[in-house]
Formats: sequence, C-alpha cells, structure tokens
Amino acid sequence: MSWVAGVDGCKDGWFAVFFDTEKTQHHADRFDTLRDVVDSWYEPVVLAVDIPIGLLENAENGGRECDRVARRLLGQPRACSVFSPPVWTALPYETNYRAALKANRASSPLRVGIPKQCHALFPKIREANVLPSSELNKRIFEVHPELCFYEINDGKALRHGKKAKNGVGIEERCRVLRRTIFRDFLSEILALRPRGVSKDDAVDAIAACWSAIRIQAIPRQSIPTNDKPPTIWR
Repeated sequence: MSWVAGVDGCKDGWFAVFFDTEKTQHHADRFDTLRDVVDSWYEPVVLAVDIPIGLLENAENGGRECDRVARRLLGQPRACSVFSPPVWTALPYETNYRAALKANRASSPLRVGIPKQCHALFPKIREANVLPSSELNKRIFEVHPELCFYEINDGKALRHGKKAKNGVGIEERCRVLRRTIFRDFLSEILALRPRGVSKDDAVDAIAACWSAIRIQAIPRQSIPTNDKPPTIWR
C-alpha cells in the first residue's frame, strides 16, 4: 500500500486522515503525538502537516518568506489565518509567554513580538521541529489548509472563516472538498471523528491529505522560498 496522511492539530493531540493512493482506501484517527502519526501502522510516505516547520533564527516582520507569500496569495480576509511562527530561541519557553515574547524580540533589532495565540501552539510546533531532519526532508511537509482550499478552489481563496457563525465556513469547505476524491468519504469522516476533534479540525486534515496526494504525485506545488526551506506546500 502507498499511504499518505493529512494532519491537523486538535484539542488533545493530532487528527490524521490517511489515504491509500493505490487502493483508494481511507482511515481517520486521533493521535496523542505527531510522532505517533509518523510511526503509525500506515507508515505514510508523505505527511502533510498544518504546523510551521523550519523556524527563523532572527525574527522578521511578517514572519518567514513563505508566510508573507502565502498571505499575498490568499488576500484579505483569509490572509489573517497565516500567523508568523516564533524564532528558535523562543520555543523553549512554551509555559512562559512573557519569556517567549522577550526571546522573540531579542532575536533581531526589529523587536518582533508574538501573539498569545501563537504561543499556545508552541508544544505542537516543538513536536514537529524536533523530528529527525531525515524525515522532515523526505516525508513530512508543512501545509496550510487555507492554501490547500485555495488550490482545490481553482486559485480562489474561500469567502468565510472556518469558525464563521451558522456554520457557513464549514459548509463552504465541505462544498469545495466534494470536488475531490474525498467526496465519497467526507460525511463518514465528519460523522465518525473522535471526541476532541472539531469539524474544522477534520476538514483541515482532509484538505491537507488532498495536498499530501499531490505532493506524492507532483512534488513541486510549493510556495516559492528561493529554493530554501522553510516552505509551505499547497
């Protein structure tokens, strides 16, 4: 079998959607750690993960080059979904926001800070970035769900945020996903998702899995970064 996986963070770990590109089989489950996903029975050859991979040493306004390019592609209002990751020296302070903020600002003369929402993701960012470089270079790829949906939607950003009132954001994402091979599995994955996995976690993981299929087949659909990591795949 030739499994790939789309992975999104959720309340109690990570939600992964696996797809066998040879037999068009699928599976979805929650895992405690990203390492558990990597080492799962499915042995995915490609993992498309919604988490920053590759951090700067010195903070820059707007984050990494790939973050800035992603925002330009998406335009407003979806550009606001792309946050700037922390620098390496801030990452050890995952339990102390003030210390993390100080370290991020001290990394460059620009004195760039980090929002509390970003700090809340430090544990998951650390999980991804301490994985062996051999895996990060060959199997594990950073994606952003909004860019995945942008590609599925023929180069058009979605109109609504995924947490928009009355569920219009989720419904919009489901309409777009029904254009893909996941149209036959979408309802099942949403209905059977484990406790602690929200609908927006699930649709993001499905979109990431769609990108994982593309990365395996055509490994060139990335946000340009002068041929240097970090790179956001789409």
